[in-house]
Amino acid sequence: MFMSWWIISTTIKRILKPKNYRYMKRLFTCLLSAAVIASGCAILASCNMKAVEIIYEDPNLGNDENSEEGPQAAAKIDVSAPVYSISSLPNKITNITLLTNRTALSISPADADWYSTQFVGKQLVVTSILENTGAERRSQEVTVTAGEGDDTAAVTFTISQNTKADEKAEISVALDVFPINGKSGIVTRIPLITNQTVFSIDPATTEWYTSAFDGTQLVITTTQANETEAVRNQNVTVTAGEGNKTASVTFTLSQQIKPELDARIGRIHEGGIIYWVSDDKTTCRIWSLEDINKNKDTGWATSRLDYVGGGDMNDGRANVAIYKALPNWSDYTAAKGCDDKAPATEWWLPSRGELNIVVDAMREYDGTDSGLFIKNMMDAGADAQTGETAIVLTAYNWTSNEVNASPSTASCVRLSDKGGGNYAKDGKTRPTRCIRETTTPAL
Repeated sequence: MFMSWWIISTTIKRILKPKNYRYMKRLFTCLLSAAVIASGCAILASCNMKAVEIIYEDPNLGNDENSEEGPQAAAKIDVSAPVYSISSLPNKITNITLLTNRTALSISPADADWYSTQFVGKQLVVTSILENTGAERRSQEVTVTAGEGDDTAAVTFTISQNTKADEKAEISVALDVFPINGKSGIVTRIPLITNQTVFSIDPATTEWYTSAFDGTQLVITTTQANETEAVRNQNVTVTAGEGNKTASVTFTLSQQIKPELDARIGRIHEGGIIYWVSDDKTTCRIWSLEDINKNKDTGWATSRLDYVGGGDMNDGRANVAIYKALPNWSDYTAAKGCDDKAPATEWWLPSRGELNIVVDAMREYDGTDSGLFIKNMMDAGADAQTGETAIVLTAYNWTSNEVNASPSTASCVRLSDKGGGNYAKDGKTRPTRCIRETTTPAL
């Protein structure tokens, strides 16, 4: 560039007179500077265009692992570990995060006798079904596939169920407060959700109850009737395990005021049997003669729905109101079945406390365990169910209570002794009887 300028400058100097040389030199200097600037701008513009072309043509644009539907993104899936452990206890949930760019997911095998699976978004939810009481872990290799058609990817890993020896001590109960009948000599069984077999309770006895353990059930027996005008509450702590491997849970035993039975209890009335009469005798509650799940074709819900707050132990209508306000109300089949029962919206699925009152009435009428209440229930109930067995005392009946500690389960009550149990919400073998409040008939 500078050599060219020197040649041009020298030539012009020889041709032109000295006097004009200064002006020509300035002119050529300006022209040359303009040419240099224009050339530089052209080079920069070329570079910028090239940079834009490189970014535009990048084949990986938008195809990161979280991109769902990028036009060139191949299906991807992975997990963070080769083996996932689940609890040795039944009805415990383990969530496995799937690292995938697809939402269409499938698993094989989806279930075994000791676990079940479902997808919630990009999580695989594994629920233990059977307790592992053996000395060896249970294991199952599973394959999860992401995508559809020709665009799929798969990852294989192992689901392994712990043994009791693998687990830390665990214990929980379904409720914070357990109602105890106000009469003397009443037995209440409280299921313990635990992986241990050795238990202790503090306090073990008071002036109004004694306690014992039967397997994984706490058995409370009242030794004194509650003749006072208020419930009696006692906080207790149950410890599971021994040595350095223990866990504890604290809850309340609440002895109700001693009930006064009305002569109308046990009478058939408006499609049910009277189990409670108000103090002013104007209203009563009836328990349905019909089991709305007599065909054993529906569960508490259509699937193992998450816990949404249906934990009121004494007010089934409050629990049902929570479910009824949800957009998937129709999935709560037991509660909705009662709500639909004629007259519609007047029946509801009882809470655990309400069903306990039914059992108390059943056992206490005429001071026997099989008085008029059960006789009427058997006879009229069998007619209502077209000759089928109307009531099985050893059966666990659904309540409206969910179990916060085990979200995929709901609570049941055994009619023979108020024994409780928590069962998968989609189980279809449990009887479902509704309750209703109505006008008390005349004596």
